[in-house]
Amino acid sequence: MFARKSLIAVAVLAALSGTAFADNSTVNTSQNGDRNALNVDQAFAAGSKIDINQTGTRNDSVVKQVGASNTAAVTQVSGAQLAKDVDQVAKLTQGGTQNNANIRQEGTTGTKVTATINQAVNGGHGNDAGVTQVAGSGNAQARVDQAGDNHKAYISQNKTIAGVATVEQKGDSNYAAINQTDSYMGESVKVTQGGFSNKGYITQYDTDFKNASVNQSGNNNVGVVEQYNANFGGATITQTGTLGDARAYQRSGNNMNATITQAGTGNHATADQAGHNHNATVKQDGADNGLVAVSQRGLNETALVTQSWGSDNSAYVNQSGAYNEETLLQTGFNNTATISQSGIAASGTANTVNLTQSGNFQTATISQSGGANNSAVVTQR
Repeated sequence: MFARKSLIAVAVLAALSGTAFADNSTVNTSQNGDRNALNVDQAFAAGSKIDINQTGTRNDSVVKQVGASNTAAVTQVSGAQLAKDVDQVAKLTQGGTQNNANIRQEGTTGTKVTATINQAVNGGHGNDAGVTQVAGSGNAQARVDQAGDNHKAYISQNKTIAGVATVEQKGDSNYAAINQTDSYMGESVKVTQGGFSNKGYITQYDTDFKNASVNQSGNNNVGVVEQYNANFGGATITQTGTLGDARAYQRSGNNMNATITQAGTGNHATADQAGHNHNATVKQDGADNGLVAVSQRGLNETALVTQSWGSDNSAYVNQSGAYNEETLLQTGFNNTATISQSGIAASGTANTVNLTQSGNFQTATISQSGGANNSAVVTQR
């Protein structure tokens, strides 16, 4: 019975809201049941609105709008347990400027929940996109694509098993934020931005075996990854350009990796880790890179900092705990390295420092307290 109603709904909607000039038009549709399918196409629309609500299982929604100042929203809700290999799918495509797109999938426990927003059609500017997935499992996927300027993209995933979230933006002055809570396993969470003055943020809470990455090309970028109570995962931030700011925070977890790579001038990098068995790698390649700060608190921490072909660079590393190791490499001139290690006053809890500076007018300061059999090697050439 539900399937028959769905086919009638599709036929009626196609007759009333098929491809057409659709200025200030409104589509408001609700569907209850199983295997519902909805397809809306508004061409050359301005100020139009689409609102779709689907309650049940195995539902599909496909929306396409081309124009300006349009709004599209899809909500899919299911409290029932979906059978194995069943998909719950929502797709929104918008081309133009000042458009708004939102997808919310709630209570869906199917093996694959997918939400896709594409605002990269014909470029545009000033578009907003948001995806929210709650209690989806089995490769829950959310993706937002945007091209143009001054776009904003948000993805929120809560209790998604093997959740995957991706934002890709091409253009200038875009903003992207991903928040993932109570998720484990699955592929990486990614933000990719091209252009300048971009901002990319990823936040993960209570995640295991999850990686997060921010990749920015251009100027004046800010990339931040925050991971709390996370285990066996990693954070990677890559910036190509000038005046970037990259920060990786990993707290209250174990066995995490943080990698920051910056090329250009005036970059800042911060890696802050608390827990055990963490690795931090920071690499800056270029001139006048500014400040690198690494803070690690726990046992068996490893830090590697490399600053190449720069001047007036500063690197600060602070490690507290035991069995920690720091390697710092600087080439250029007028560079400063400051390393502090504090450990446990017990035999066999040695901390290690290896510092190499190549160039002229270099300054190195090393402080080790606590522990036993600590070692520090400084080479200046």
